[in-house]
Amino acid sequence: MERIRVLIVDDHAVVRRGLRSMLDNAPAIEVVGEAADGAEALEQVEALQPEVVLLDVRMPGMNGIEVTRRLRQEYPSVKILILTAYAEDEYLFPALQAGAHGYLLKTIQYADLVAAIKNVGRGSRLLEPTLVGRVLEQFERLAGTPREGPVRRTLTAAPIAADALAAADFRRRFDKKRGAGSWDRLAARYNSGGTLAELAQEFGGVTKQAVRWWLQQGGIEVHAAGRRAAAVLAESEETPGELSPREQEVLQAVVEGASNQEVALALGISVNTVKRHLTSIFSKVGASSRKELRKGNQGAGNQGIRKSGNQGSLTS
Repeated sequence: MERIRVLIVDDHAVVRRGLRSMLDNAPAIEVVGEAADGAEALEQVEALQPEVVLLDVRMPGMNGIEVTRRLRQEYPSVKILILTAYAEDEYLFPALQAGAHGYLLKTIQYADLVAAIKNVGRGSRLLEPTLVGRVLEQFERLAGTPREGPVRRTLTAAPIAADALAAADFRRRFDKKRGAGSWDRLAARYNSGGTLAELAQEFGGVTKQAVRWWLQQGGIEVHAAGRRAAAVLAESEETPGELSPREQEVLQAVVEGASNQEVALALGISVNTVKRHLTSIFSKVGASSRKELRKGNQGAGNQGIRKSGNQGSLTS
């Protein structure tokens, strides 16, 4: 089966590495190269002849909107799929007007991203479900036809599922059925090493399969028993105040300027898991902001950050 040739364009190295690692496992996709900015993207398109360019919208120098415009003019057969952390109108509408074939957010799940690349490669146009209403409203304003009733965001209108919204909705329903704070207790027990069997007993004697389903629906990765045991053991053997291997990965990504969404995408974890790791990092290294993390880690690890008990903002 012929594979779709993809070029990854993002100014954050950790995001490029994460995307490449994920897409290299997709049998129908071949990552032919990477670019860190707009100028390099144009050079790589000429040299590598990709079919789909996976493009960040906000980059230093030539941004993704200008890259899109140039690609549509100079390489009209190349499909452009915007993948960004920014949902604001100032990025969305100019990107679509420049000719992007799709606009997705970095909260997207692996399977949905693979499907999106395949669909765009075949000529489809895609839009993040949460942005459909704004695009339709803008179209109606330009056309002068008022919309009747609310916009129905269906999978037909936007085939990429809004997994983050679905997970949040499940967590609300879980708390409503089992009592306020139940989801947080379940997540905390699992993240601290509780097994599916233990959680099944603690939460009403349900099956392990039920607990696994709860966790997955709520946006938490459920690892195989052996892998999870190794991870929990590694966490338990850490020296107090020392960052775990995963925390070091998160810290490195933040130092490189990645947002929570970008870190999650790059490492294949949920945004909530990124926030949990950041809470631990802030506590261990004594930083009070992401800016302080970056400043204290320029060139010399985390030695430039003083130890304290403060925690900083988790917003990206």
